[in-house]
Amino acid sequence: MSFWNIVTGFVGIIFALAITAGAIYVIRKPLTRFLEKIIDDSEVATLGATFILLLLGLDGLEAVLGYFTQANLSTLFNGLVRLLNSLAGTVQWAAYIGALLFIGYAIRSSLVARRE
Repeated sequence: MSFWNIVTGFVGIIFALAITAGAIYVIRKPLTRFLEKIIDDSEVATLGATFILLLLGLDGLEAVLGYFTQANLSTLFNGLVRLLNSLAGTVQWAAYIGALLFIGYAIRSSLVARRE
């Protein structure tokens, strides 16, 4: 492994961290305000924004770990990246199920309100 490969990998790690942190910082407040306008519940909007920012952070961490090219570290980090992707996929499915339950609850509440 040459000196320039190490420097390039290090610079890539720094850029991936900076871009991920910058995106999370820039998106955090507008996303929370947007969700508050849509949902009209600040606590749920904050939780939703946190969930989205967590997924962004996981994507950024995946990019950072991808810059490690040494064989043993690469094997270790590839396993961690697969784990992170699996966890993120599971969390996304939980969010989809929660959204469907929320839609069902809203429809049911609307029908009950009409009957009364």
